[in-house]
Amino acid sequence: MKEFNQALRDGGREVEVLSLGQIIDIDCMKIEILGIKNPEIRSNAINNSSVVMRVSDARKSVLFSGDLGVEGGRKLLSSDYRQRLKADYVQMAHHGQSGVEIDYYRAVSPRYCLWPTPAWLWNNDAGAGKGTGPWQTLTVRQWMKELNVEKHYISAYGLIRID
Repeated sequence: MKEFNQALRDGGREVEVLSLGQIIDIDCMKIEILGIKNPEIRSNAINNSSVVMRVSDARKSVLFSGDLGVEGGRKLLSSDYRQRLKADYVQMAHHGQSGVEIDYYRAVSPRYCLWPTPAWLWNNDAGAGKGTGPWQTLTVRQWMKELNVEKHYISAYGLIRID
């Protein structure tokens, strides 16, 4: 993080610090900032300081969870922004493994999941086939089945246009 911040300064880039509850309107889209840095969370500190934002227009909503971890997810669920989590689409936290807990996804109640996930992680494949790795992806996939998610969009399989 120090190197990244130094690179921004060296490049003369200005950084706007987002505020919790901030709303950014761009054309017909609304971006709501629901989660920001959590300096009080020391466990998995970088991931738990992911920006969580809900992007919506008149037809659809997408919740971007970043790399949010368990503690950050719990904090968001106990915040005033819990009711704003509901969205049609959810970007799976931390590539869909070892991120937030099922209660976070229950609050989102998504119809569709966006998985920024390589094939080996999608299949929990440590090199010896599906289910041979230590990652939690298959568990999270089961959660989504329980939540009746209609469709999964997995980045491992190429670009997909969602109309």
